[in-house]
Amino acid sequence: MSVSVARRSAAGVAVSAAAVGLVLVSAGPATAHNTTTNFNNACVARTGTFIGNIHQPSQAASVSVDHPGSTPGAYIIKPGPQTVPTSASGGTVVNLSRIAVVFKIDPATYVSSSVVPGSSTNVSGTPQLTRVDINLNEDPAGSYLALHGGATIRDAVEKIPAIDANSPDAGLTALAGTTFTLPSVEVVTTAPAGVNPPVYAKTDGNSGLYGSTKNYLTFLSKATHPLLPGPQYVPTMCMPSDMPVPPRGNSDLNTAIPLNGGAGNLH
Repeated sequence: MSVSVARRSAAGVAVSAAAVGLVLVSAGPATAHNTTTNFNNACVARTGTFIGNIHQPSQAASVSVDHPGSTPGAYIIKPGPQTVPTSASGGTVVNLSRIAVVFKIDPATYVSSSVVPGSSTNVSGTPQLTRVDINLNEDPAGSYLALHGGATIRDAVEKIPAIDANSPDAGLTALAGTTFTLPSVEVVTTAPAGVNPPVYAKTDGNSGLYGSTKNYLTFLSKATHPLLPGPQYVPTMCMPSDMPVPPRGNSDLNTAIPLNGGAGNLH
């Protein structure tokens, strides 16, 4: 029984690293060509059946969409800055890894996309952009754009290990104690001046189900605990929702919970 409690505590540490770490730092003032959407994420760590799932209170987030004006029809998606704590629940936070975000774009006007050089802070790993379909399969004509650091988007979001002390860190990673910003993404479109193609956090299909590996934001939190050898890894999935804890819990897993403004058009 004591071992079970200790493992649950360590899982809580790792999840706290994920959920507490993804705290909105600040959203700069919007310009005439900038739209910033502030919203809450509902996150859950699916730690395995013998440990249980840990449901986190609402976590603040933001996404900005900017029109630089230098390229007609282009816009830039800017994830907001977030902070990773150094400790939680009696343990030591190590990092967040395998961070991935997926946005829904307009395939009818899409031309190209690229990571904006120098736009990330305190994030290691090589960012990649992949167009995918609703099930996160690579698709050159897909309606979704995934920002990740794995060899494929599935490596980032669907091959996240359960608790495994031998699991290596991978993908886009932010260390404990840092405030990090994921890279910005420039999207070039054929849209004429004054027309803003829609941009959404991915919430359709299974992405709209609580605790799905297809949620728009997924990552792995890593922490150590004095009662357990080795690090603990906890996969965490987040979706835009204001549903509090409680009542949000295990009965809501794999079901559609109410969405908030973060699921609306960010553009």
